[in-house]
Formats: sequence, structure tokens, C-alpha cells
Amino acid sequence: MSIVTAIVDKKNYKKEFAKRIEDYNKYIEEKRVVIEESRKNEIRIRNLIYESLEHSINETNLFGKRLFEREVQHPDFLQIYLGKGTVESANQVEYPEQEFIDTEDPLCTVPKEVSEDYKYINDAPIISDFNQSCGIGIVGNKAYLQEMMKNITLDIGIRHFFNEVKLVYILSPGYAEKMEWVRWLRNVENVKSGIRNIAIDEESKNVVLEDLYAILSSREESRKEEKDENFAFDEQYVVFVTDAASIAKHPISKYFKNCVDYGFTFVFVEEYEEFIPQGCAEIIHVTDPNHGYYVNTENGDNISNFEFATVPDTVAEDVAFKLGAVAVDEVSLEGELTKNITMFELLGIIAVEDLNLEERWGSSIVYKSL
Repeated sequence: MSIVTAIVDKKNYKKEFAKRIEDYNKYIEEKRVVIEESRKNEIRIRNLIYESLEHSINETNLFGKRLFEREVQHPDFLQIYLGKGTVESANQVEYPEQEFIDTEDPLCTVPKEVSEDYKYINDAPIISDFNQSCGIGIVGNKAYLQEMMKNITLDIGIRHFFNEVKLVYILSPGYAEKMEWVRWLRNVENVKSGIRNIAIDEESKNVVLEDLYAILSSREESRKEEKDENFAFDEQYVVFVTDAASIAKHPISKYFKNCVDYGFTFVFVEEYEEFIPQGCAEIIHVTDPNHGYYVNTENGDNISNFEFATVPDTVAEDVAFKLGAVAVDEVSLEGELTKNITMFELLGIIAVEDLNLEERWGSSIVYKSL
């Protein structure tokens, strides 16, 4: 009798085990559908926030509503679009980890496998955070570096208001001709000195560096007096340097490691990583005309490969022309308030006849004041 019972129990166990696997697999498939929908929504939102450069250029041609849309207080301010690649999802699949795993149970590892399957999102925007990084390094072949500088410049110029983000270029001779189109952007205008923030020789480099050093020194003092930790300067500066060694001995170099506190980000463009100054939070490697990879120096294992589009110089110059012609009236009460007023305006006197001199002379008693 015990033998028959054992055989029956074994059959029942197999049936129950098979049903358990079937039910659990059905449950997992349902969850996969939910997760995939969530991933589709996440990639849609990412693409909406971080539009591709092609879309941004089209926005300029149409004079669309998203021009200059990013402001200092926005979380995506100076979040620069590099290209498309694979990133970790912001909504990871969570599951209770087990201290003991039954190796004979095929379902024990399924939750972990599902989590790993949906850990990353493909064809997502790759972003570099210029707002929180003191230094950004861009490394690669000189021709590829020029393309990346062009893309970053266009992304900043299209998305950020020229009175809130100022661009500065300290260029070595090999880059000057290729980047001459940036002079049309209003972001490079220096209103105080009446020049453009572009240095291509020793004389112009000294002028630009002295101006930047004065601003940094002034902001350093302001920061010491400011008690609000979230205080942000009205103007942010992005400084492109194609030869870090040429400014290494200038006093401005002492700000490389903490310039983000004063509203500055230095972008060092070099052919070899060894030439990039210390303190860079992010390194962008450009490997060919359309590919590169991004590394956050806090975690060297966190590497994001990306693909980027090449923008013809003629298109870049056309965008710069269009952006350079834009004028924006800032909302201010200053223009509404009267700065000065004359006595005649206070008395409502517009012309000489309004004074009625004959009547005034006849009624005056000037002798009483003698």
C-alpha cells in the first residue's frame, strides 16, 4: 500500500510542479508586457526632453517654440545632447533577493533574469551634464573633435538664451578657421567690452583670459558672502579650450577644479587624454566621425557608447545666422518707470503759450520779495 501511495504522491507532485511553472511563466509574461510599456514611455519622455540635434536644427528653421527653452532653474539646464546610445533605465525592476537559492528550482533565478533583461534602454539620448561639471574633456582625432565642438555649440546656442549662457572660445590656430562661424552667435558677445569672446592669437587670448579671471574673482567674493547654498549666477559660462597647456600658467587655472561654484564650465579639447587637466568630471572620447563613448570619472566602469550625427559647416553657419538675428524683449518694469521728469512736465506745460505770461505778470507781486 505504501508503494502505491508513493507513486501517486510523485505523480501529483509532478502535476503540481508543472502547473506551478506554467502559472509563474504566465505571470512573468504579463509583467514583461507591463515593463515593456513602461520602457516605451520612458524612451518617449527622454526623447521629448532631450531632442536630437537634427530636431533642434529644424526647430531653428521653423523658429519653433522650443528655442531658448532651458532656464537656469530647470533640471535640464546645460544638459548637453551628445547622441544616441544605451543607458541604464531610471526605473529599475526591483525584486526581493533571496539569501538561499534552491538550485533545483528553475524559477528561483527568473526575477533576476527579468531585472537584467530590462536594466538598459537602447537608442536613448546620451547626455553630458555641463551644469554640474567643473571640467569636461573631449579626446580624439582633431577632425572628429571639431565635429563634436560644433554639435555641442549648436545644442547650447539653440536651447539656451544668449543672456543666460555665454560661450567662450580659446582656440589654437588649427581650429580657428573651422570654428569661425560661431562669431554670429549672440552667446559669444561681450557687451561690456564690445568684443566677441573668441581668442585665436596671443593678444586676444590675454584680453579674454583677463576678463574671465576678473569675473571669476568677483564671483568668488560674492560666493563667500552668499548664505544661500542654492544660489545661482544669472550668467553661466562655457569655456572651450583647445590647448590647455597654453593657459596652464595663467592665474585662471586655479579655478579649474571648482569653477562650477562660480557658474563656469571648462571644456578641454585635446587629441590625447594625457593633456586633459586634472579635475574633469566627464571625458568624451570621439572614436570616428559618428561614434564615441562617454565616461564619468567618478566611476570609470560606467561607459556609454553613442552615435552622433555630423552637421555640415554650411548648416551650422546658417543656424548661427538665424540665431544671431533673434532679439528678445525681456520682461522688466525698468522700461515702464520714468527715470527723470522736468518741472514743465509736472505742471503740464507743453508749449510757451501754456504759461500765459501776460496774466502771470499782471498778477505777480514781485516787489514784496525785494
